[in-house]
Amino acid sequence: MNRKVGKYIKDSSFNIAATAIQLGILQIIIFPTINRNLEQEEFGVIITLVGMINLIGLVFGLSLNNVKLIMYKEYKDKGVSGDFLMLLIKGILYGIVTFSIILLFFSEIIDLSLVFVLIIIVMLNILKNYLLAYYRINLNYKNIFMQSLIYSISLCIGLLIFGVKWELIILFAEFCTVMFLILTTSISKEPLYKTNLWRTTRNNYIQLSFAIMLSSSAKYMDRLVILPFLGPINVAIYFASTVIPKMISIGVTPISTMLLSYLVRLDRKFAGRYFLIALSSSIVLSIIAYFMLIIITPFTINVLYPDLVIQTMEYYKLAILASVLNLVFELIRPIILRFCATSWQIIIQSIELIIYLVALIIFIPNYGLSGFFYAAILAILVKLITAILLGIKVLILDDVE
Repeated sequence: MNRKVGKYIKDSSFNIAATAIQLGILQIIIFPTINRNLEQEEFGVIITLVGMINLIGLVFGLSLNNVKLIMYKEYKDKGVSGDFLMLLIKGILYGIVTFSIILLFFSEIIDLSLVFVLIIIVMLNILKNYLLAYYRINLNYKNIFMQSLIYSISLCIGLLIFGVKWELIILFAEFCTVMFLILTTSISKEPLYKTNLWRTTRNNYIQLSFAIMLSSSAKYMDRLVILPFLGPINVAIYFASTVIPKMISIGVTPISTMLLSYLVRLDRKFAGRYFLIALSSSIVLSIIAYFMLIIITPFTINVLYPDLVIQTMEYYKLAILASVLNLVFELIRPIILRFCATSWQIIIQSIELIIYLVALIIFIPNYGLSGFFYAAILAILVKLITAILLGIKVLILDDVE
């Protein structure tokens, strides 16, 4: 038992360090440097494009990553392998098509050479998100740390080589990271054929991709809506207001994925107990995080984005509240994903997106940029309550009956 606890702490440390390094380099060095050398309008467009790249990577790459984790035991028990490489190829193709459609909205402000580079970045990002599953299946968090370190170092080298050519910086980092992943995983041994689990795996991939699309669309809705309706300057203000809270929110995602890696080995009879532990722990952690962020966020924004600090003071507390509510959800999500039907993910994320869109329509005309924060808080709160009620019903009350 002590050995298991020790390994969990060690894995958690590697995972948190990996996320901290990567986020730190991006948010403390790369983006502030680019912001200082560009107009606020141009920086707002860049932040929007980077967000769309991340969105595509999550929808088509991370979803397949999670399916591989969820289906791991079933493939192992049946002694078969396959399906995933075919799904990965299809996911990359769908990702390219989806991103190309998104780029149509930017046709007047970006040239063809930039489009070509961005599409390559999207391909690499999807591949990177998927390949991390090989580490997580084997609980190899040392290599997760290493790939994150390589990504971060590559960003810094890219900044020195390419200056503020942001697309080349990201391309270089993605390429170096994917090369490391290919060399240190068994992707080359993955068979390119279908098994008798193809239909189940494909359906899980479609459902989980759709669920992540709904969830991530809500997460990146700020950039999708603020840019056309309030302009790129407000995108930059929104980004600066949320930079520290989002580092916490984004940082908890790999912890959530790590929990799923362990949960694939967990028996159903312990699910209710672990759900209550995760829920109570996440609530305590979110309260602590809220008050810590209230103190450090204004100082950090002043250091990183001094030209935006005055505009952000009106919004940063709302951003912190949204992030800590999402923190609670992300820490209980792996248990729901592991033990509840995949369709519930779509239901929960659909509820969040519908609430968010309706709230945006109501709040934008009356509150402007503040309306985005109000809408996000309301949508996340409804999502969290729905997830808690589902967990109590399926993992506790149904088991008692």
